[in-house]
Amino acid sequence: MTLQGVGFTDEVNEETPNMIAAAVSERVAEIGSVQVTLGPPSWTLKASASLSVP
Repeated sequence: MTLQGVGFTDEVNEETPNMIAAAVSERVAEIGSVQVTLGPPSWTLKASASLSVP
């Protein structure tokens, strides 16, 4: 879930995330069950290395 427009952590009081979670919980409860099908996992291996020699 992505939340945009809530604010930065140093700008949001403690109660705001709790209020959002409560509202989302109520809304999701109204929707009911949904079927979710997951496909096979996929990934990309990305790595970087550096060697420093004095």
